[in-house]
Amino acid sequence: MYGKSPDKTARLGYFGWIASGITTALIVVGAVVVFVFVLPNRGEETPPPDPGAAQTAAAYTPGPPAGWSLTFTDDFSANQNGWPEDTLSQDFGSIGWLIDAGRYRWTAHPVSEASWWAWSEAVEGQADFYYSAVVTQIEGSGGDAAYGLLYRWVDDDSFYVFIITGEGYCSAHLNDDGEWRELLPWRATDAIHPGEANRLTVSAEGADMEFLINDFPVGYASDGTISEGALGLYLTIYEGGQDTVVEFDSIEVYAP
Repeated sequence: MYGKSPDKTARLGYFGWIASGITTALIVVGAVVVFVFVLPNRGEETPPPDPGAAQTAAAYTPGPPAGWSLTFTDDFSANQNGWPEDTLSQDFGSIGWLIDAGRYRWTAHPVSEASWWAWSEAVEGQADFYYSAVVTQIEGSGGDAAYGLLYRWVDDDSFYVFIITGEGYCSAHLNDDGEWRELLPWRATDAIHPGEANRLTVSAEGADMEFLINDFPVGYASDGTISEGALGLYLTIYEGGQDTVVEFDSIEVYAP
């Protein structure tokens, strides 16, 4: 199977990546899919900041739409929803997943670029939703990894992601039949607290999507390519040799 990774564009004029390589490995373990990618090319200039970042917190009231109900929650006090817990070791590196002390810890030791994602069968077939989770980067370079929410996953080549980096950047992407398309260009935002826990939220209703970080809106997109699918978690590492540890917790899903 062939595919591309989300673009990693230059941030503050430092460096960037355009995903032009191909998948070199694919491993499926339960609900986990592991891809390894080649990302050789340099990227574009950093896009301008999101205009929504100029809003003040007082100008926006976060939360799901009126009338929506809490349909799923997971505090990872135990593995009650079938999240993968395993360790994989391959030529391109290793990844371990462990639920412990109320956290879902992902420990990656990549040799080359790689992406991992996981989901629970308890949140498949989601169309309209207000989906949030808390993520913390425990270890690793802030600019070499991106992590966050997987949503409307249909198969290995059809899904969306909303991701952040430890350097304070965020973006959203569509994987459409193996071709990545940027929905929310990489942008800096003060809504991200580097080195701390950050709550990421995707509010999706039909084709309309809103992206929030720590209950602050950072961007909007409209795309009707995928109407429903599973919700999950996502990690991509752009630089081999950069060990990375991230932890997820406090998942909540609201729906009509």
